Amino acid sequence: HARGFPIISCMAHDFLAVPAMLVLVEHLFSKLHHVYADMCSFLKAATISQLMFAKFWL
Repeated sequence: HARGFPIISCMAHDFLAVPAMLVLVEHLFSKLHHVYADMCSFLKAATISQLMFAKFWL
């Protein structure tokens, strides 16, 4: 129906499309919870960020 409704088609594509990165971000937040909870929340934000980056690539 994109040819019959080009404007609505473009709007639907812009507003309803789910970026692939969204799934990755949700996965990282899930892992962040485990790292943060396991370390008893005494780490600085920068250290947690570095740990998450390292875990992502391992």
